[in-house]
Amino acid sequence: MKKIIIIFLTIACNFISTSSFSSPVQAMDLFKICKEALNTINRGPDSKDFSGLWEFGWCTGYILGLDGMQARMVVKLAGRNPTKTENNFFYCLPDNTKTEELMRVIVKYAEDHPNLLHLEADAFAVKALGHFYTCPPNSDKNSTESTKNLIGPLKP
Repeated sequence: MKKIIIIFLTIACNFISTSSFSSPVQAMDLFKICKEALNTINRGPDSKDFSGLWEFGWCTGYILGLDGMQARMVVKLAGRNPTKTENNFFYCLPDNTKTEELMRVIVKYAEDHPNLLHLEADAFAVKALGHFYTCPPNSDKNSTESTKNLIGPLKP
């Protein structure tokens, strides 16, 4: 009986783990999840409403993963052409940019460009971040342009 249970659990876990990678996340999903994450942030730390915590964690993880992907791609592309690293950035974040600000940028871009919500989430997010955080030409330094005027004041 133990063997049957172990075999069943092994098959079930294999099905669950592979099915999560069967189709890419769409921009519409990213928008909805990150919007709910921002609603959770806006409720504040004293809120007794714990809905949206999963969305907060998912959106935060997705954005951090996306930024890690860019860092990895820059290193990989710089290895091919070390003299042109500045052209390998998809977007340039100012120092100390908070993840919450990136969430707000992605949600704002989605609200302003609903015609792009059919894209895969990674392409959409890179496009959104690239729109708000452009890289200065011929420089590998972070953009100093403030996005506060573009996306409005950040709520506490």
